[in-house]
Amino acid sequence: MNKRTGILFLIVASILGVITFSTIIGTSNAFKDNDKKTYETTLNIITKQAELYGAKSEALKNDGNLVITVNDLVDAGYLVSDNDKGEILDPRNENITLNGLKVKLSYENEEVKAEVIEDN
Repeated sequence: MNKRTGILFLIVASILGVITFSTIIGTSNAFKDNDKKTYETTLNIITKQAELYGAKSEALKNDGNLVITVNDLVDAGYLVSDNDKGEILDPRNENITLNGLKVKLSYENEEVKAEVIEDN
């Protein structure tokens, strides 16, 4: 291999390395954004199902406020669990469950509103 061929080889290898590195970084960031969007969608579903739960709750209608957990929604059949243990998994990290996540329900003017209380 002469000097010129060696230099061309190094240039091509460097360009391919930069392209590969950029692709890997871009792909990993895309998955992070997707996990965040999936988490936000999951919270939206939890909120909507909690409002349906609250609409049938006499305790909420009597007191005006009620705090429940995601586990209460699973037990009452308002959410379908992700596994046979009855767990709702966090899409950002499937080793974490959302079952302990709290949802505040309020009842005012015959309307139920739900708000997820995050402990972050």
